[in-house]
Amino acid sequence: AVVRDITQWKRAEEDLTQARAVAERASSQKTDFLARISHEIRTPLNAIIGFSELMVDEKFGPVANDRYRDYLRDINRSGNHVLDLVNDLLDISKIEAGQQEMDYEAVSLNDTLAETVAMMQPQANRERVIIRSSFASRLPE
Repeated sequence: AVVRDITQWKRAEEDLTQARAVAERASSQKTDFLARISHEIRTPLNAIIGFSELMVDEKFGPVANDRYRDYLRDINRSGNHVLDLVNDLLDISKIEAGQQEMDYEAVSLNDTLAETVAMMQPQANRERVIIRSSFASRLPE
């Protein structure tokens, strides 16, 4: 007869089981935290985006100064960018949990680059940096 002491194996198995439970609990808490914080961010952000859209569309009267109109577009664009970031964080969390399916879609490179330049332009202006961009007119959509 062969007798083996498997005490260490059992201890290691228990440690792994416990570590897995801790990791699953931490993942669940992270998901809950992201869901709560995204709600807290989205609520005022949607108000900012909505009101800036109303003002850009001049629903309650004209915006007399062109610079103000440009600022409103910047506010709207930046608000949508932050909203996209919040959504991306939630998507990353879902991907890590194995709950997210990826959707692939075509995007306009020119539009993406133009939005990026427009978003960075105010900071470049403050730093007295000139951004020059030229987009190809025949890129596939």
